[in-house]
Amino acid sequence: MRAANPECEAWVLSGCNPDLAGQNPALAASIEDVADLADGRTRRDFKWDAAATPEGDYGGVIVQLWTAKCTEIAAARWSSVDRSVRGNHGWTQKKSTTFVLPPQARWMTVTTNDTVNIEWTLT
Repeated sequence: MRAANPECEAWVLSGCNPDLAGQNPALAASIEDVADLADGRTRRDFKWDAAATPEGDYGGVIVQLWTAKCTEIAAARWSSVDRSVRGNHGWTQKKSTTFVLPPQARWMTVTTNDTVNIEWTLT
């Protein structure tokens, strides 16, 4: 699997260089070390919001989890855009989710497709 955003793809191609984690390498990407949170049992709440663009809040986020060997845990991928539910744009935007970080997760990337200045929390 590939990273959902070019900046994170460059990080993956670097072998998941730990020096880039936590540095928010681009406006539309975050790379975080989640190894200490990944116990495979604790439910985590992920919430996000974005600064609205002049056209409205059309952006979405994708959360991807990666192993220490820089392999995506594909089953854990989450997208805030739900195209199966019709809203006023032909799709629905989810602003939060709850999930368990699998024990093999070392990294989490949060990327956005077109809205800059996203804010997110994982508790």
